Amino acid sequence: MAALTKVLVAASLVGLAGAAPVVTVSSRSALIYSNVTQKLRLQGTGFKGDGDNIHLKFVPTMSPEDYKITVVSDTVLSLGLKPGKSWPRSAGLDMTSLYLTEFRDDKQGAANLLEDSESVLVATVIETPSVMHGGDKVIYMTGTPVFNINGTGFREKSVQLTFDPPLERDVDYVLQVKSKTFMQLTRKTGKKWRSDG
Repeated sequence: MAALTKVLVAASLVGLAGAAPVVTVSSRSALIYSNVTQKLRLQGTGFKGDGDNIHLKFVPTMSPEDYKITVVSDTVLSLGLKPGKSWPRSAGLDMTSLYLTEFRDDKQGAANLLEDSESVLVATVIETPSVMHGGDKVIYMTGTPVFNINGTGFREKSVQLTFDPPLERDVDYVLQVKSKTFMQLTRKTGKKWRSDG
């Protein structure tokens, strides 16, 4: 009986040793723009190979043809968006949570290697902002106190504007996002919309 118990324990240990290795992926809610953000970095453990051996599945669904996987290190995986492709968004929503649901590695068998096969939040995809052309709109350097901008995808916390010549937010102007399609810039006292040089 003791010999049979030893054999069963040994067989159990062999079975455990042959179990698929586990890959962990850290949950992140990094904001990425649907078609402007070119790379998404995943952090975790157990990443191996050059990336061609790895197959991922996401919710919402994203075709493997839309991105290239690169193993940066055993703790960092980089997904590069291919030209003309975009990160998936759910129709009608301002933001979409992107979940990694499967991680498979050709070098380690066909099993889902995600720890406990749990879905992991890897990013939050937001609409890429756009600005409508102002046409022949004229503003004066010091005579126009408020400047309105229309477009899409405006978000209070993530809107950053770039001007040429440069204007600095909260130094030269104050920005208020009134809605996702309308924002208003108010020139600060003593400042100009455009520098002289």
